Amino acid sequence: MKNSDEEKYSKYVIATKHNLESQLDRYVKKIPELNAKNENQKNWIHFHAFRTWFKTQVTDAHQSDFAEALMGHKSLKLVHYRQNDKVRAETYSNIEYCLLISDTEKIDENYSEM
Repeated sequence: MKNSDEEKYSKYVIATKHNLESQLDRYVKKIPELNAKNENQKNWIHFHAFRTWFKTQVTDAHQSDFAEALMGHKSLKLVHYRQNDKVRAETYSNIEYCLLISDTEKIDENYSEM
């Protein structure tokens, strides 16, 4: 990428992040159950909490290095963690069920009734 393209991309990323954070904040404030504060008086629901949840889910379902790689973390131990795109996609599809946030009990119940 040319320097100006990199600058544009960087600005778009920052603007998008800010927009998503603002939207999440607005939704959380509308729902009292989600608008709870932790011991540091910060919202329980915030974007970094999603990253923490994601890391935990992927680590529990597969392994920590895979979670770190998916999150885009760069560390010395990941330099030696190699996985081609096809295998990575297959591994992800095997653990994707852990990352779905839904009321599956209701869905299963409705499916059984049908």
